Amino acid sequence: VTVSNVRHVARMDSTSMSSIALTKQHACLVLIVCVIAVSASKLKNTAYLGKMDPYCVVFFLGEKTRTKTVKNGGSNPVWEESYKCKTSSDITDQTIKLMIKNENRMLSDEIIGVSEMSLGDCFRLGKDTIDAPVLSAKTRERVGDVRVRCEFRANESDATRVEKSMEKMVAE
Repeated sequence: VTVSNVRHVARMDSTSMSSIALTKQHACLVLIVCVIAVSASKLKNTAYLGKMDPYCVVFFLGEKTRTKTVKNGGSNPVWEESYKCKTSSDITDQTIKLMIKNENRMLSDEIIGVSEMSLGDCFRLGKDTIDAPVLSAKTRERVGDVRVRCEFRANESDATRVEKSMEKMVAE
C-alpha cells in the first residue's frame, strides 16, 4: 500500500506532541501504543453459503493478535477492539499489518485479504485514523477497505523521569 492509497484523518494531541518533542531533545521515552481494529467495509464475499464470519489478525511490533469473529458480519464487520503495547519513541515509522479472514467451521479459515499501513503520522501527531485498502493475498486486487485508529502516549513513569531531569537542568 503506497502513501497515496491511504487517507489519513489526523487529530493533534498536545500532550503526545510535547512528550515526543522532549524525547528527541533529552531522552528516549517508552510510548504506549493503542491500536484499534475498528471495522472493514465492502469486503468481497468468500462464503459459500450465507454471510461471512470475518475476523482480523493484527501484526504489530513482532506480536500477533486477533479480534473476535463477527458472526454473520458479512462484508461490513465492526470489531472496535483495541490492543496496547510498548514501543520506543526513537522509532518514528512503524508499520501495522492486518489479515482479514473468514472463519469456517468445517474447513480452514479463508483469507479475505491483507492490508499494510504506516503509522508515521500517528507517531508525529499522537493520534490518527487510517482508512486503507484490503488487497487479495493472491491477486493483489482490492477486495475491500479497513479502518484502524491508533494513539501514542508516553509511559507515565518515563514522562515523570524526563520532567524531573528537565527541571534539574533548568535549575542548574
